[in-house]
Amino acid sequence: EISKVISELSEEIEGNFFFDEQKEKLMVSECSKEGIFLKDLNVVRDNEGYYEVYFSFCHETDCDKIAEIASGVTGMKMKEAYCKNKYIHKLICDDFFSIDIAFFQKEKDTEPVCGDTITHFKTDKGKYYIILCDGMGSGCDASRESRMTADLLSGFLKAGFSKNIAINLINSTLALKMDREGFSTIDLCEIDLRSAKTEFIK
Repeated sequence: EISKVISELSEEIEGNFFFDEQKEKLMVSECSKEGIFLKDLNVVRDNEGYYEVYFSFCHETDCDKIAEIASGVTGMKMKEAYCKNKYIHKLICDDFFSIDIAFFQKEKDTEPVCGDTITHFKTDKGKYYIILCDGMGSGCDASRESRMTADLLSGFLKAGFSKNIAINLINSTLALKMDREGFSTIDLCEIDLRSAKTEFIK
């Protein structure tokens, strides 16, 4: 699994993005018209077709205006992702969709807690995850197993692991952490908030 992770990272570094020089020139031109002079600029497009813009300038400038210009140049609504300092910035493609989540849990009649765990979160790459885990049996033991599974899977996904690798890592990791035999099912939903493409894994 570790070798797969390294392989995926190397593919991402080597071939999953390219610099769009045409958009860079256009953005420099549009910024100049507004009296904004950039010191450094990189417009990057990833393998899914989304843009990231990295820039710096010699004097403090209105980043909202630069994001507006970048949106016009790339054809995608851009937002500020981070500011390393007041002069170095990164813009990423903004989400086009938002998610509302509602769920209800009920414990078994004879148990104090429900054995299922549900969690949901968004990553900085515009992906929204919904995870439902069902522990073996019911009550506290089932709740502990499902919570451990959900927490591990969430941690792997937030760390940047792909869905398949994260799920494959669960079995071996749980085998080391569990003090008894047990299992938990996983239902995973991944939603791209920029394209609405959704994948379900059971």
